[in-house]
Amino acid sequence: MPRRLTQQQREERAATKAAKNAEKRKKEFQKRRRVLDRALCREMRYYQKETDKAEFKSPGAEQQVAWTEKKKCTKCEQLKSKMIFKKNDCGGGNIFRSNRRRNRRPDCRTCYDRVIQGKKKAKACAKRLGIPFKAPEGTVCRLCSKPGTESNSLVFDHHHELDVFRGYCCNRCNIGMGTLGDNVTSITRVLKYMNETEGISKEQLMTMLFN
Repeated sequence: MPRRLTQQQREERAATKAAKNAEKRKKEFQKRRRVLDRALCREMRYYQKETDKAEFKSPGAEQQVAWTEKKKCTKCEQLKSKMIFKKNDCGGGNIFRSNRRRNRRPDCRTCYDRVIQGKKKAKACAKRLGIPFKAPEGTVCRLCSKPGTESNSLVFDHHHELDVFRGYCCNRCNIGMGTLGDNVTSITRVLKYMNETEGISKEQLMTMLFN
C-alpha cells in the first residue's frame, strides 16, 4: 500500500506547487510585458520618426480618438471602430496616410483573422500535396510572369473562400487582386468596365481567358 503523507508533507507539497505556479505566471507576465513593451517602443519610434507627418504625437493620443471613429470593412462591409482594424506597416514604409493618421488594414480584425485561418488551411492542404510554401527557384508570377525581387517577392496565393492554393504571385499582383475583390465576379466587373474603352471582341476575350 502507498505510504500516506503526513499533514506537514501535504502542506509542503501544496506550497511547492503553489510556488511553481506563481513562478510560471510571473514568467508568462514578464513575457507578455516584453512583447507589449517592444510594440509600444516600436510605435513611439514611428511617431518620433514621422513627427512632421503625424497628427498626433503619441499612439495613446490617436487611440483615444480612433475608438470613437468608424471605418467600413472591405470584406464584411460593416462600420466598426477604427481600433478594430489592425495597424498596417506596409513593410515599414507607409506608416502614416495622407490624412496624417496611422495606416490601418482595410479589413477588420475578425475578417483578417478569418483570412489567416484560411491561409493556414491552404498551407496544410498544399503541404499534403507536396507543394512548398516558398516559391521554388526559377518560379515567376502567375499574373505578370516576372520573377520575384527583394522589394517585390513571390507569395503563396490562396482562394479566400475555398482555402486552397492557387499559385505563386508577386506581392504587387497579389495586393492588386485583393484590392479588386479577389474573386471572379469582381474582376469581371473590372474587365467589363475596361473593355468599354478598349472594345475587345467576345471571341478575343474568350481566347485570352481560355488559351
